[in-house]
Order: sequence, then structure tokens, then C-alpha cells
Amino acid sequence: MSEVTIATGITNSRLSRIENGNFSPRFDDVITLLRFYDSNIIDASKAIGLINSYQNLKNTELLDIEELKHIQNEIDFLINHKKEIDNGKNI
Repeated sequence: MSEVTIATGITNSRLSRIENGNFSPRFDDVITLLRFYDSNIIDASKAIGLINSYQNLKNTELLDIEELKHIQNEIDFLINHKKEIDNGKNI
């Protein structure tokens, strides 16, 4: 077993599928991995381009998992809304 699997409980198989883009991780898995790698949802969102790095969000490490889920739901809503506008549905 890998160190990540031992620390997070996420199997090597599932980790491999996530890394290769063959599996969409559950939100709880994402939070678990972010904690393992000492990161947070905001920094990860910036890194993959979901939010712009100029946004000045601080102290996200103080949030619990339910609060982080709420933020993720808001991000998902905004992204979906933006896609609808870009596709001409809300013009």
C-alpha cells in the first residue's frame, strides 16, 4: 500500500484512476487529498483555473468540510451559469 492510501484510505486503484482522468473523485476524496498534501480547496481551484488567482481569499484552512462543500457548490453553480451564458442560453 502507498503512503497516500494508508493516510487517506483511498485505494491505489482509485488514486490511479483519478490521476489518469478515468474517474471523477468524490468531494470528500478531494478534501482528504487536499489535507494530505497540506493544501486547500481555494488554492486547488486557483491551480486548475476555476477561480482567478487575483481573488484574495484568506483563511480557508479554518473552514470545516461542510463549509468547503458549500463553497464548492457555489463555484459549480457559477461555472455552470457561465457556461449557459457562453452558450447563449441566458442572453
